[in-house]
Amino acid sequence: MKRFFEKNWLAIFAFAALTACNDDNVAPEITQFALSDTTIHVGNQLVIEANIQSDQVFNYNWILNNETKSNEAIFVFTPEKTGEYTLKLLVENKYGTDSAEAVITVLPRLITIDFENLTIGNDSYWNGSDGGGDFTSGIASFPNFYDQGMYYWEGYSYSNKNDTITAGYMNQYSAYDSKNNGNKFGIFYPPFLGVSAIEFKNNQLIKVQSINICNITYTALSMLKGDDYAKKFGGETGNDKDFLKLEIFGLDVSGHVLDSLSFYLADYQSSDNSKDYIVNKWTKVDLTKLGAVNQIAFSFKSSDMSVWGMNTPAYLCLDDIVYLEPEN
Repeated sequence: MKRFFEKNWLAIFAFAALTACNDDNVAPEITQFALSDTTIHVGNQLVIEANIQSDQVFNYNWILNNETKSNEAIFVFTPEKTGEYTLKLLVENKYGTDSAEAVITVLPRLITIDFENLTIGNDSYWNGSDGGGDFTSGIASFPNFYDQGMYYWEGYSYSNKNDTITAGYMNQYSAYDSKNNGNKFGIFYPPFLGVSAIEFKNNQLIKVQSINICNITYTALSMLKGDDYAKKFGGETGNDKDFLKLEIFGLDVSGHVLDSLSFYLADYQSSDNSKDYIVNKWTKVDLTKLGAVNQIAFSFKSSDMSVWGMNTPAYLCLDDIVYLEPEN
């Protein structure tokens, strides 16, 4: 009888050991795949990894458009061409496999016009007084006119000043952003007659994605406090429904308007005065609505008007014009 029980206990132990062993003999499982269908641009880097659950040694297989590209734990994708790519992760051991995949859409490279190619001294500006006229940054041309007799300019200038304290016309070249820190930027002042548009060379139609916008200090402090020519926004009570609105136009090669959008440089129109604001930092504005354009133009609308036109100083700081690289 003793031998009978011994044999049975041995059998039970062997079965339990076999069962435990079988529990470990399972395929690896992808518990988290750090990628879903996504969009990136040519030249950008996408780093992809996954969490894998497995008690056994397993292999990675990163497969891009049906071609195995890597067997490392982390896959780095830096596309050189536009298109649609299917990325599949296959993990396997001798007991089975698991997989996950995503579609990566690759758009043209993003290029930025940032004015950094232009030469000026520290805490300085250029307004065309040297007779240089129009200037370029990247593929964009910026018209400039300077009247030597009147010491007057219109169109575009550029600067790296950021004096946010000094009020008045003499501070017409400072971005109203105390964190500008010597960054170069363009300034727009509308011509007395006609349109002064940014134009892309070789009659190219460019899909502009965004532009950074900020107030000039002269304009911002005029709206904040009032001056000899313009009112304090909100009035004495703070309840006046004032605003300064920027209109942005996309034009074709012939200068015809294709589309437009608006951006408020200051808005006091809310019934809740705590929501009144004057833009006091660089702000990215989405321009994709304009589509493919050859020119970009600006105009202003203000609540503070007289028979001579707008009282609010009509200036604009602009920087980092981002566009999609044209494909051949």
